[in-house]
Amino acid sequence: MIDITSGDRHLKLTPYERLTEPEVPAYSRIMVWVEFSIPVLKTEFAAEFFVGQLEQFRNDTHAFHQALTTGIKSKDISLTSAFEQVMLKFHQAHFAGAVGVSMVLKPENHADSITLDDSFDIDESYFPDLLSGLDDIISWQN
Repeated sequence: MIDITSGDRHLKLTPYERLTEPEVPAYSRIMVWVEFSIPVLKTEFAAEFFVGQLEQFRNDTHAFHQALTTGIKSKDISLTSAFEQVMLKFHQAHFAGAVGVSMVLKPENHADSITLDDSFDIDESYFPDLLSGLDDIISWQN
């Protein structure tokens, strides 16, 4: 599970089903329940991620975290769900250990879906739990 709270914003991704592709494991899909809330709004919806993209994001996140802890500039990293219902982009902020997160959520998988566009800041301390949560989602079984 991924659980990020920043100020009054709360984003949570919880796996609930795995659709396995035995011949190409990277194309297996993990269904997640997405919850996002701010004081005036709460949305919940289902989205899916390919295991291969989650594994790549975990590797990118690990490298990003290492760069944060050593003070080295890192490229931006992003995670996008299979049907672009969840799009997260992480970038280093201008001061040490700070990370900006840009987020786009589309609760419904069609062109007329309401789109939630937001950004918030987190710091380096979130990354051990983020990495652990990614590992939990990747290894999650029905």
